[in-house]
Amino acid sequence: MTESNEISAEVSARICSHMNDGHASSVHAMAIASQKSDVTSNYNNNWTSIKNAQMTSVSLKSYKMSYVKCDEDMCSTEENDVPFDAVLLKPAGVKPQLIAEHHKALTPKLSW
Repeated sequence: MTESNEISAEVSARICSHMNDGHASSVHAMAIASQKSDVTSNYNNNWTSIKNAQMTSVSLKSYKMSYVKCDEDMCSTEENDVPFDAVLLKPAGVKPQLIAEHHKALTPKLSW
């Protein structure tokens, strides 16, 4: 059996299921971070405007998110393809990269 340098649809689905079922708060924070264009905007306001965040696929280049974004009474389904900082060489690199994405999304942005 040779190791493929691509992530199969089956493996992608398994990773997404694991993330959505076991790490929903991380997926939610990653969805917020993926749509946030202004890092100085009100974090709590953005947090409450995102609902039903789901990781929908993973590749060596990126992961895809789907979520409902609400602005007052108007809600829409959004999808976002979030590139990794660098293209992964092997599927085994996905776990550490998603952990890094988790930390990026949940680490407070402090400045003085």
